[in-house]
Amino acid sequence: LMSNLNININTAPTNSTITLQSDDNASLSNINIISTWVSSPQSNHFYITQGQFEALNQQWSIYSPETIIQSTSLFHVGNIKIFNQDQWATFSIHKDPDHETSAKMQFNDFSLSWISEFFPTGGLMFEGDIDGFVEMYQQDQTPNFTANLTVDNCVIEDYLLGHLSLKSQWQQQSNMILLDISSLTQRE
Repeated sequence: LMSNLNININTAPTNSTITLQSDDNASLSNINIISTWVSSPQSNHFYITQGQFEALNQQWSIYSPETIIQSTSLFHVGNIKIFNQDQWATFSIHKDPDHETSAKMQFNDFSLSWISEFFPTGGLMFEGDIDGFVEMYQQDQTPNFTANLTVDNCVIEDYLLGHLSLKSQWQQQSNMILLDISSLTQRE
């Protein structure tokens, strides 16, 4: 994913610039993040005010309109968004002292080729564009998992799955996930 990594961090009392650079042939390179933080004895707040990186031979941006908060009883990552033109993905994580934990990811026209980047060269190859959301949470020791995803032109390796739809819902009574997967493929 990255090779020959160089890191440059410039800090001031309430903000920083983080620059990570890797070889031009790396699939993820030239990461530049400008952030602001506020620190107190009770908590740390971290904001990503601007960020860019290169991935999959495209220029991407990263932004967090909310904050990343860490304290003795709370951890929260709010709606971090990575985007390139019309495709984007957001994620958020929340854990609080009332025993609630949640994570949510949303996708809009987001390329599945990202997944291929996490496998060694010659590993699994994914193609297609994903839309929808995945949400997981646990409250008072009760888990919940919900997803509603579609993938257009889904290809894994050289196998065309076509239009893929995945919906899931946690079933409280049976402690199981009800999963509905369908695929529509037009073959010549």
